[in-house]
Amino acid sequence: MTKLKSKILKKIQNVIPPSQLQETFLTFKKEINKSLNKIPKYGRIERQHIMKIAFDFIAKNEINGNYLEFGCFEGRSFCYAYTAYQNMIKKGFLQEYPMYIFDSFEGLPSLSEQDKMDNYGAFNPGDYSCTLDGVKKNLIKKNVDLSKVKFVQGFYSESLKRDHDITKVSIAHIDCDLHSSAVDVLEFLTDKIQDGTLLIFDDYYCYKGNPNFGVRRALNEWLVKHNISVTEYYNYSWSGKTFIINLQE
Repeated sequence: MTKLKSKILKKIQNVIPPSQLQETFLTFKKEINKSLNKIPKYGRIERQHIMKIAFDFIAKNEINGNYLEFGCFEGRSFCYAYTAYQNMIKKGFLQEYPMYIFDSFEGLPSLSEQDKMDNYGAFNPGDYSCTLDGVKKNLIKKNVDLSKVKFVQGFYSESLKRDHDITKVSIAHIDCDLHSSAVDVLEFLTDKIQDGTLLIFDDYYCYKGNPNFGVRRALNEWLVKHNISVTEYYNYSWSGKTFIINLQE
């Protein structure tokens, strides 16, 4: 191994003068690190990456409509979505529709019996609370134009009883954690989805990945109830999964 190392070093020295080796090595190392930083952590797709992928998908497939986010906490994921959407609009790939945030801004609601699982306490009433003013301040810090965003405050059992002037949805980001909340969200979406609508579930693999709990159960029930077909798309982070709505046979 030592002999091989010496041979390689001599070959490098024949091409690069010894006086420049250190500088060349540092430049090379810097470029490698720059490239590695572009790779998702642990080789997985994170939330900022899934938003870019989502808007690439609807742009390339000419799927226009509203972006809806159900559960925004402090607004970080929404900022990723806003940036990706504005980039596509500027390039002329998508028409501009208002973006919506649906949240209680008081945290999670009381848990129903369907939301409870033995030996699992990840979600509790009041978790992920951030005031509406707090969310708006966070969005402004990230250069979000609030005139392009509609905020709907309230728990979904009440706030989703109206259509809110939404007729077709391009992307629905469902980050509401609980089965009961996801049931309300999916029923609200039923007459607003179109062929190619992208559903993003941030908590799909919560509840220990058990299909009998959480948003995963709500999705399965909704698909059966309304005879809707989906194509599985990307997994992201440790808990998220995306689906494409298929309405044409």
